[in-house]
Amino acid sequence: MDDGVITPEIKDDAVKTKGYFIYPSQLFVNIAAGANTNDSLNTDLATIFANIESSANGYPSECDIKGLFADFDTTSNRLGNTVKDKNSRLAAVLKGVAGLDPQYLAKKQSVFQKIAAFVEKFKGVGGKV
Repeated sequence: MDDGVITPEIKDDAVKTKGYFIYPSQLFVNIAAGANTNDSLNTDLATIFANIESSANGYPSECDIKGLFADFDTTSNRLGNTVKDKNSRLAAVLKGVAGLDPQYLAKKQSVFQKIAAFVEKFKGVGGKV
């Protein structure tokens, strides 16, 4: 989908239902696909993160989204000394994340939810089995 078809109404509805808005061109799958050839990947990611956060301004989700990407410094020298080095490292990370099984997180969350429920039940009986 082209970003140009996004109307203010579509954007507003997305923020109201999801809490934030991302243009189609900024979706992970699209950024990851062109990461290896994007000479401005680090600054593009920083802009995307800022856009996602600012999309919630004035909505109930603003407090939840604001600062969400504060720990993602895509211009840090820890990624490399040159822009090319930074982009190369970021592209490698995106490629690695893109290769993950999307069901992994859901399965992992399910296990942790079961553990949390068990712990709550355990606390409910005074920690006695």
